[in-house]
Amino acid sequence: MITDTTRWWKYKDGVHEAVCGDIRTLAEKLQYRSDQNLKFLRLYSNNHIQSLQGGSYDEPDPYNPDRLVLNVIQSVVNAVTAKISTNRPRCMPLTEGGDWQLRQQAKQLGKFFDGQFYQSQVYRYSRQMFRDACIYGTGALKVEPDWRDTEDPQIVTKRHLIDDIFVDPVDGRQGTPR
Repeated sequence: MITDTTRWWKYKDGVHEAVCGDIRTLAEKLQYRSDQNLKFLRLYSNNHIQSLQGGSYDEPDPYNPDRLVLNVIQSVVNAVTAKISTNRPRCMPLTEGGDWQLRQQAKQLGKFFDGQFYQSQVYRYSRQMFRDACIYGTGALKVEPDWRDTEDPQIVTKRHLIDDIFVDPVDGRQGTPR
């Protein structure tokens, strides 16, 4: 039994026990964030949502006396999302003092980046992530290889709710959490 889970990545045996213990501890520490995120979602959706778990916020309360007639929060978030997330930033490789062939390679690499963004639906998910950031304060996208086809793995993008990501605030303060 591992009692000190602060350095789980250094253990050779029983790593799963240390990681699960760490996640339980983080979930207890970060419960206030989950409560805040639930509050923010309730304000945005104008419904009394029970929890942030999947099926629990599909059922709106038909009669809610606290329900706002005009939800300004939702209107502002939707307007800002529509205005700002229509921009499509691009990765564009630049050459400094390169010859014609190097500039052509950079142009082809830019087309490759555009194709990867299109194929992995980065812009679609980034719009959802931006709305999450407006509602909860933070939005998250995960970019990873899809190894289902081992011959030709693809790059996929997934949106994750911020409550699904556990980062120790002390460990992540410098931007390099383990």
